[in-house]
Amino acid sequence: MQQRAIIQQLKPTRVFASLHSIKVLIQPSYTVAATQRKAKPISTDNAKQLLETAEQTDDEALKAALTHLAQTSRNRRKSDDS
Repeated sequence: MQQRAIIQQLKPTRVFASLHSIKVLIQPSYTVAATQRKAKPISTDNAKQLLETAEQTDDEALKAALTHLAQTSRNRRKSDDS
């Protein structure tokens, strides 16, 4: 029995010298389920502003991200209209 083994390991320590019993409870770990939210599409005007900003940006990674965001918005709106 695990209870006896644990008590035998703890008894030699001064704090648990008079230990007679121990209760072990095991429960599954608690995890919070991630809630997924659907992003609201940005307006056509905002998509245009993102594209204009991308055109004036020297940073290629930022330019690609802004362009992708603007195009994603356009694609989402097209599929919503269908």
